Amino acid sequence: MITNHQTGMVDVRDLAEAHVNAIKIPEAANQRFLLTVENGVPIEQFAAVLYNKYGPNGNKEFPKAKNPKNKLPKWVLNCLACCNSQVSYAMELWDFNIKFDNSSTKNVLKINFRDTDQAILDCAESLKEYGLVTPATKK
Repeated sequence: MITNHQTGMVDVRDLAEAHVNAIKIPEAANQRFLLTVENGVPIEQFAAVLYNKYGPNGNKEFPKAKNPKNKLPKWVLNCLACCNSQVSYAMELWDFNIKFDNSSTKNVLKINFRDTDQAILDCAESLKEYGLVTPATKK
């Protein structure tokens, strides 16, 4: 099960480019920049992109993967919120559509953020390449 939340996201390559540009571009001096894509990325999107690529319907590297399309019911969080401040905070973000103003990052640092879905897949491939995630082995 997944929660009904969104998060900011940045590809590490965009992050690196922003740091280099911040050094090179004089107008960037003494400024702070928001390094994230403009629209919040739903947790559901992460799950769907990975499942479609690697799950049973994709290239079958992870044939036992289940599509976590079922959302955690809000009442479960309501029950837990009375006992845990982090869960209580999560309740405040339920169904909240996040939008970030990254215009200064785009305009001053000249960053064109990568496509979110492609960044998720590239990250997964990198994790596989470095052995941090391993496909299922056939028996």
